[in-house]
Amino acid sequence: MRNLLERHHRTLSQSENWFVSRLQISRLHPSGYLRTPWKNGGGIAVGISGASIRGEVLGAWEGMIWSFGRTAIVKAAPFSDLTGLDRMQMVVEGRGLVLKGPSEEIDLRLPGLPVRFSGSTPIVSDLENGSVEVVNLIGRHQLVELDLRTLEYLGSAVLKVGDHVIYAAFEACTLSCGGAQYMLSHDHALLIKCGEDVVFCSESGRAVIASIFMK
Repeated sequence: MRNLLERHHRTLSQSENWFVSRLQISRLHPSGYLRTPWKNGGGIAVGISGASIRGEVLGAWEGMIWSFGRTAIVKAAPFSDLTGLDRMQMVVEGRGLVLKGPSEEIDLRLPGLPVRFSGSTPIVSDLENGSVEVVNLIGRHQLVELDLRTLEYLGSAVLKVGDHVIYAAFEACTLSCGGAQYMLSHDHALLIKCGEDVVFCSESGRAVIASIFMK
């Protein structure tokens, strides 16, 4: 299946790349992030990293394999219909977000708590305490499995074989892996392609980890 896919990993010319064993790490800079209108036109998604089907425009909804990004929700509004895609979301700034579905509500009132739901679920957002910013991890159900979590200060996380983005969503942070140290300013990220399991540790700050695994 991999020969059907085209990976696009946004880096700058001054970005650093490490190739250690079967591990590839690239820095992602905010000036390289893509800005794409929501599918329903109600806002702008800031695309940090992603992958598209070969030949499709990167960032286009129709050819998306996976996408990780950040967006502001400034008013109550319906979510886009993303049938065929799985979604994970986490509040990283503000609090009080509730996603209301046909039969239940999804509680995102507190920052740093990930939730998972189908892109086909009709959702209307409700803001109980003003605007929020969220990170979104979206993937095509037939092709990928998703995971979204936080890496806490002085904590550690195992990154299994797959693609991962570690994003300084909350604050600047310093990470370490295998004796190497990676300092991230706020809103910067690392794209990590793992051919074997590795462990990342936080020496300072709190970060978000988005993980994508090919089926």
